Amino acid sequence: MQAVLVLESGERFYGRSFGAEANAAGELVFYSAMAGYQEVLCDPAHQNKLVIMTYPMVGSYGVNEQDGTDFCATGLIVKEYVDYPSNFRSEGTLSELMKEKGVVGIEGIDTRALVKRLRNGDRIRAALIATDDKIDFEEVGFILECTPLDFGVLGMTGDFPEVYRPEGETKCRIALYDFGTKKSVINAFTSQGAEVTVYPPRSDVDNIARMNFDALIIAGGAGELEDSIKKYTERVKALIALGLPTLGVDMGHLMIAAALGGKIKQMDKAHRSASCTVRDIKASRVYPTQQSHVYEVCADALPEGAEVSFVCQNDGCVEGLDYPEKNIKTVQFYPDGYPKEYGTGYVYSEFLDSLKG
Repeated sequence: MQAVLVLESGERFYGRSFGAEANAAGELVFYSAMAGYQEVLCDPAHQNKLVIMTYPMVGSYGVNEQDGTDFCATGLIVKEYVDYPSNFRSEGTLSELMKEKGVVGIEGIDTRALVKRLRNGDRIRAALIATDDKIDFEEVGFILECTPLDFGVLGMTGDFPEVYRPEGETKCRIALYDFGTKKSVINAFTSQGAEVTVYPPRSDVDNIARMNFDALIIAGGAGELEDSIKKYTERVKALIALGLPTLGVDMGHLMIAAALGGKIKQMDKAHRSASCTVRDIKASRVYPTQQSHVYEVCADALPEGAEVSFVCQNDGCVEGLDYPEKNIKTVQFYPDGYPKEYGTGYVYSEFLDSLKG
């Protein structure tokens, strides 16, 4: 079946469809990883986005239940789709799973040309249409004019608190204030003995305070940041005022900085990769990290008392902050969900270790 990608400028890219026979509209974003397409589609940061994979061949190792099936992205754009996966873990094809989840895909277009444009800092709305019928491009243009670049955070969070318990002994209890966080963050803590209670952003801070948690996490990556800052800054301030040891992850890094008086700005070039290199300033070590964000904390307008802990090797972006007087640490990347001896998983492990004291 034919598929066409229509940019808000009116440009059209024709290709072949896979996945659902559907239409989708949203912001074009890219992701520069060689693998992990299933996880990319499940990333809350890609809620209602059309994702371009920079690696040219996608689908070759299939899909499986373990890598996630709660798709957030509404469209996938690739150079070449492989419908005959070869992998001992494969439980089906990517196209079959996308069809089940209502996600439309297009292959056979110049993905490099699109990514080069996005790398220049442009934010582009687009529509992805899979059909052999005649398309009313005038109507498509009207739809794009009404399509927001970002969506509210509430669509990516639950309506009520959810408790995730470790398999063994519970060593500590943590509240996670959720702006659309990945399940990998929750799993990283439950695998190390923490009970994690996930609260949606509209939750009453007094209810959280009454639960006498040992620590607080503010995490997420979905939704429109400026809208979230307007709506939830006061609640984040109230959470910080509880005085709990606090860890901010991804959007939590930005929300905490904004709540404490820092300035946030849109980046010239977004970070969307599984290998964005960051430097741990204290350890003087460099790590590849997973990131998907278009905003940053202004390095020349940090919150009072904040110390930079991580920076991006490529552009100097502030990737982590410590607030020693408030017992708060934040990072704008997703640490590895492994024990502390591997990669950046030590961010989680050291935070848990600090609770023992």
